[in-house]
Amino acid sequence: MAKVLRGVSVFSNTLAQPRSLYSVLLLRLILGFTILAGSAGFLLGTTWDIQWHSLIGRDRTLIPPHIMMLGGIALCGLATLSAILIETAWARRNPALARYGTTFADTFHGSFGAYIAGFAALNAALAFPLDSYWHALYGVDVAIWAPFHIMFIVGMALVSLGCAYMLLSAAHLASREGKKGMLRIAHAGVIIAFATVLGLFTLLVIDAMGKPGTIHAGFIVINVYPVLAALLLGWTLVAAVFVLPGRWIATRVVAVYLLFAVVMQGFVPAATGWLMAIEQLGFRDTSNNPGISLASVNWPLAPILAAVGIDIVIGLARRRGWSAGRTLLGVLPVILLGSMPVIIMEPLQTLTLAGIVGGMGAVVSLLLGMSGAFIGGWFGRRTGEAMQQVERN
Repeated sequence: MAKVLRGVSVFSNTLAQPRSLYSVLLLRLILGFTILAGSAGFLLGTTWDIQWHSLIGRDRTLIPPHIMMLGGIALCGLATLSAILIETAWARRNPALARYGTTFADTFHGSFGAYIAGFAALNAALAFPLDSYWHALYGVDVAIWAPFHIMFIVGMALVSLGCAYMLLSAAHLASREGKKGMLRIAHAGVIIAFATVLGLFTLLVIDAMGKPGTIHAGFIVINVYPVLAALLLGWTLVAAVFVLPGRWIATRVVAVYLLFAVVMQGFVPAATGWLMAIEQLGFRDTSNNPGISLASVNWPLAPILAAVGIDIVIGLARRRGWSAGRTLLGVLPVILLGSMPVIIMEPLQTLTLAGIVGGMGAVVSLLLGMSGAFIGGWFGRRTGEAMQQVERN
């Protein structure tokens, strides 16, 4: 009788574990997409904030664009906290589940991506009061390259990266459980997460197209846009290609990235007009066009060339068995091509910058861009391979 009962007990536990794994999979998908919504909302709110400060000015801390940004941060923070607390409770009830996540401080259990997103959201949240204090001391500053602007934009970019980790771990669970539909949903979420990372990084490099990105180094003038754009673009797209299976991964990421610009154009001018009416304010310069989103018209278009090139080169490298070094050398030119400043309003911005920095400055800027492409491509591959191995059981 005891043997029968023991057998029933073991059999019941065996049946319970797949249901528990499915619950973890479902939890990571739901909360992963919740974090993704918060990150995308922050990106949209930030472009609205750029529009507001550039065309109207700053009147108080809790204006709707700031509330939208803070709401995105809060949503990400609450989702990551919920993910860790729920998975910790589940792992205590069923210790076998702990092997499908990452343990922190011998107490908490959850997806590695949830920890990244949680700490990054906290970083972004701390940046807001610090930024308000900065403005109280030094007044209105519409430049993106202000200390605490960089702090919360980078923080939310890391939140999106953590979201990619989290959804990738969900994809691994879906593959283990044979849930093909959920696997496709998780992979789509990873693509959107990388596109959000790229979009937030783009906000950091837009300023480099103008005076802030120009360095006067004695007898030579250098522009840092190529090196920054190549570093961030190469890292993001190469990582995405090595993380996800299938073809045209980088191209899909950039397609979503360009879709963000379309959404901004539809949302930001309308939201700005609505808020102006409520606040009873007008444009600081009546020649400004209220129907144009400043972020959208300055959104770089060249990354699509880099994405297609990266997909082609890495696909060819895999078929022919190229070494890591040869593959990296193959993607360098296309990453550098994608880092050229080509925007809707000024498609010849590259030539404009070359004229500003001069012949020697242009050569040095391109060489720096090549170094950025090399570091970004190398680090992107290492990041992608590392992400593939996290929580893969």
